Amino acid sequence: FYAEQLGEKSADSILLGDEYSRLSEEMMNDISQNEIFAETVFFYNTNFHIKDTEDDISVKMVSIDEFFRNRIMTDQVDGTFLENDNQVIIGQDLAERFSDGIEIGKKITFVSDNGNEYELEIVGINHEKNVDGIYYTYISQNLITNTVMEDAFTYLYDSENLEDDNKTYYSEDSSGYIKTNDQVEMLWGNYPEDDNQIAISFVNFLELYNSVTGENLDCSVKQFLKDDSYEEKIRKICSRTYYIGTNQAYKCSITGIHLGADYEIDVSTDWEKEVLSMFPNTAECYLSNIKAAKEFSDTSLGKKYHYISNYEERFENAVTKTDSWKMFLLIFVGLLILLINILIHSYCKITLQLRKYESGILLTLGMSREQVAKTLQYEIQILGVLAGVFGEILYVISLMLIPSIVGMQMKVGEAIMIGIIIFLFTEGICFICSKVETRFIYGMKVTDAIHTRE
Repeated sequence: FYAEQLGEKSADSILLGDEYSRLSEEMMNDISQNEIFAETVFFYNTNFHIKDTEDDISVKMVSIDEFFRNRIMTDQVDGTFLENDNQVIIGQDLAERFSDGIEIGKKITFVSDNGNEYELEIVGINHEKNVDGIYYTYISQNLITNTVMEDAFTYLYDSENLEDDNKTYYSEDSSGYIKTNDQVEMLWGNYPEDDNQIAISFVNFLELYNSVTGENLDCSVKQFLKDDSYEEKIRKICSRTYYIGTNQAYKCSITGIHLGADYEIDVSTDWEKEVLSMFPNTAECYLSNIKAAKEFSDTSLGKKYHYISNYEERFENAVTKTDSWKMFLLIFVGLLILLINILIHSYCKITLQLRKYESGILLTLGMSREQVAKTLQYEIQILGVLAGVFGEILYVISLMLIPSIVGMQMKVGEAIMIGIIIFLFTEGICFICSKVETRFIYGMKVTDAIHTRE
């Protein structure tokens, strides 16, 4: 029921990992090998805004494949699906922000939170809101992956500072961006040619030197080269073993010091992908069906890793709204029943008191007291039926108005059941009141009843 209310596309995905740490190799293998996932997209936490504005964009990163083509391209999306990494399907809210209009075929420039600019061709406009009222803008995950690879930030650790080779809790000695730039000018040594070799910038060298020796060496390249012992200092640092990486640490040696950009750490082209393979920090996994989403907490992945389930979040939200709705309805029905009880009881008492004269006349005409009592009882019960029908009309009106306030529709079966209960309760009250309030007929004096008109 909740999946139908929310829509499968809002409840069939799981977020594994978190924004503060990277995915481990073991975790990525577990995700890739799990058959309950129909598709997986690895996230690199990146926020976007439109160039020359501060307007944030609700971006959804997707793969360019048939899974997402079938998922996204509904009758609510104009245009075509993504064909390459330099295209975008923008949300309707984004298209409406600009007075000059954004049309399919035009270019738009996104800026990431680290300043990278992406000029993208608009190939579609999404007019479909999700359950949170958001129009998603869709871009290729490869666009972000490639940028992360270009600007990947990593850490260097001196092996002697590690507590244990098997641990991944380090205090870094230096840090920088991974690059593959074999044209960079070398100050000392050679550019790395094999795996597990790196060339560091002069700034990285100074940081490592100060960290290893405990000194505070701070100088320019020219000043450093004037020191007669500079080669000894270089050998002292570059002869040591280091580890490079973010979550996963790779043993490496320094083959050279370059004069390129500060904090640029160069590696071989083949080794770059391996070093950077651990950078995704979140995986959005799309389950094959809603049943798998319901049962994910009982799976090995659900028990082993931190995750956020869209199904569980939506379900909890729906349950909260349903509980609020049921509580509101319970109070409403309780007050309605109390009001019905008071009104019916008061009406019966007043009406029967006013009918004493007619009752006395009927008794003098030869009707028995039982016949008179039943006549009055039938009258009250007929009025009860009419009151019940009127109550049902009010109930139907409340069903149309109240859910819009509470934010959750009631099941048809529940609505019918409550309606029947209200009607039967009304009739029950009328029946009891008719029996109780007509008892005075049996002890009433005819002369007193006739004199009530006087």
